[in-house]
Amino acid sequence: MKQDKPRDVSIGEPAEESDAVQTRVSLLTVREQTADVREQTADVREQTADVREKNADVREKNADVREKNADVREKNADVHEYEVRLAEQTQVASDALITLLQLANEHLVVSSIESQRLTDQQQKTQERLEEAKNAAEKASLTKSDFLSGVSHELRSPL
Repeated sequence: MKQDKPRDVSIGEPAEESDAVQTRVSLLTVREQTADVREQTADVREQTADVREKNADVREKNADVREKNADVREKNADVHEYEVRLAEQTQVASDALITLLQLANEHLVVSSIESQRLTDQQQKTQERLEEAKNAAEKASLTKSDFLSGVSHELRSPL
């Protein structure tokens, strides 16, 4: 690309040399700009590398967090499983105790009925014993009367 500038011929330089100098200056300017762009590109690449490194660190931390979350979920599942087993064992123990209480209650009912029957039987036996005692006392009195009458008859002559 040529720039259309008025040529300064008064200095004593030919026009071709002036164009060559301007081309060299333009070329140096382009080279400097290219160097600047390359430096900026290197800076951007370095920043990109830093960002990628930070992203990798964040991904690693996220992976650690996910792993810890998985561990927590596993422990929660273990705790829940333990609680379920404990509840089942408690239910089995409760069922066994209920069965024992029902058996004890049945024995208590049977024992209460037996106790009442024995109490009634003892009361009847006590009444019969009282009747037998009264009959024995009456027989003893009758015997005493008889013996006192016989003894009097035997002492008195006929």
